[in-house]
Amino acid sequence: MLRISLLILLVVIVSPAIPDTSLSAQVRYRDVVFSRLEVKNAIAYGSAMNRYNLKTETLLLDLYAPKGDTETKRPAVVVVHGGGLISGSRSGSNFQRLCQDFAGRGYVAVTIDYRLVPSGYQRKLPESAWDAQEDTKAAMRYLRRYASTYCIDAGRIAAIGSSAGGYCVVMAAYYEAEGKSGNPGFPSKIQAVTNLWGGTFDVKEIEAGEAPLLIVHGTKDPVHPYQNALDLAARCKTVGIPVDLHPLPGLGHEAWSEYSKFLPWSLNWNYRHLTLSWKNGLRPHPGFSSPGSLTLDIVGTAEMDAILFASFFTANIDLGPLGVVGIDPMHPLLMMGEKLPSTPGIAVLEMKFSVPSGLVGITTYWQAVLFDSGTSVPATLTNVAATGF
Repeated sequence: MLRISLLILLVVIVSPAIPDTSLSAQVRYRDVVFSRLEVKNAIAYGSAMNRYNLKTETLLLDLYAPKGDTETKRPAVVVVHGGGLISGSRSGSNFQRLCQDFAGRGYVAVTIDYRLVPSGYQRKLPESAWDAQEDTKAAMRYLRRYASTYCIDAGRIAAIGSSAGGYCVVMAAYYEAEGKSGNPGFPSKIQAVTNLWGGTFDVKEIEAGEAPLLIVHGTKDPVHPYQNALDLAARCKTVGIPVDLHPLPGLGHEAWSEYSKFLPWSLNWNYRHLTLSWKNGLRPHPGFSSPGSLTLDIVGTAEMDAILFASFFTANIDLGPLGVVGIDPMHPLLMMGEKLPSTPGIAVLEMKFSVPSGLVGITTYWQAVLFDSGTSVPATLTNVAATGF
């Protein structure tokens, strides 16, 4: 009873929540928090026969990971290059840059090669795209097969593809056929998709319950018309899949000039739909004391609604993609409900508490529930933060 009374007192004197606008308040998965990367080149992730020359090809990927990272289960992203299925490679500077930018923020990122049409052969569609998406699925399975080796969270893997690579990731996310490119027996599921000026051959393959889709597409694209993007978005809305379409007005194909825009869009999309707040959505500032003060950061996508709870008891109730209930649901105390700031896309809400005397020797456990704005269904839980006074 004494503990509960002290915590209620803390609730009564809590100060209003304010946005954390400090430039030093780095957020993993949003900001570059690792200056050095480990790069492993030319890892064989599978093999498959090329339908044109009937030769078996070894499929390779390059892997980027943050150096010195202590996190043992990190989200991953598979980056797939373009080139019309006849050219391009994992070594393209744009795809290396994507991997570097994601890995510097705490992801494991890979860029892959896949089967292309050999020189001298006439490209067949959609057959070549079908082969390429099967190779993409093999890469997804590879990351899950070796998740412990590379410290990957097998339940949080996204994909990004541009042009033909956009077709690869969209088809890999929504088409059923697995192919035989390697790593059988492991899931090829993609949890979040970023499609850069690509598309698909049949939007009806997209069905309810499948991966959320972010689309970036130039409105004057002469290679893959902007109508492709509109059709994709319409189908996702029809079947109830989260979708976000970012048109690039007046731009054509391969709109890498807008990198500074669409990189944050993809980071925000993955943070929300890989439910990364469950991994780092709640963090106490150091230096709290009783008597004194305590500051907690709640991290989520912009304008999410957050409800903060506290308890003196822990729990371990796995809710799947939502995360794990880490505080005792029979003894929670509601601390405060607030909306996260509207900017940036991955936003931080700073909550400051005045701490009374008498909490010395007591550990309090905190966890927040996050909701998409205007909804009443939880989108994700945060991690649990413990404060021992």
